[in-house]
Amino acid sequence: MIGIDITVISRIEKMIDKFGNKALKKFLSNKEILLVKSPSSTAGFWAAKEAASKAIGTGIGKRSEEH
Repeated sequence: MIGIDITVISRIEKMIDKFGNKALKKFLSNKEILLVKSPSSTAGFWAAKEAASKAIGTGIGKRSEEH
C-alpha cells in the first residue's frame, strides 16, 4: 500500500521552540541535526522517517498482531 505522510510545519516549530535539540534527538541522528536548517526541513525529516517506519511495519499507527 502506498500512502502520503504530511507534517504540519507549525507543529514541528512549536516542538522545537518548547524542547529545542532534545526534541530533535528523539528522531534525528547528530549528523542529521547538523543538516536541519529550518522547521520545514525538520518536518521533511520527520515525514520521511515516519513513512519509512510505516513501510517496514514499525510506524506509530501499527496495530499489534494479537488484535
